Amino acid sequence: MSTATGSVEKVVLGTTDARVYTPERWSTRLWIRGGATVYVICTDSRDFLVLYGGDGDRVDGTNTQFTRPVPQKDCPPGLDE
Repeated sequence: MSTATGSVEKVVLGTTDARVYTPERWSTRLWIRGGATVYVICTDSRDFLVLYGGDGDRVDGTNTQFTRPVPQKDCPPGLDE
């Protein structure tokens, strides 16, 4: 799968739920359940995984266990924070 920003990687979240970070702040309502499949556009400069179709939503890639390695791709300037 690919988008204007590059290819999208399919990643399966580990057993722990992950809180979603929106462009404004950590969300208190948005979580990704452990074991869910997510699609990642890139990894930003803070090692957050930018979610495909999430309007800039991301999860912390350093504190989240994934069942396979997440590609370390640099985000384009518009998605990097």
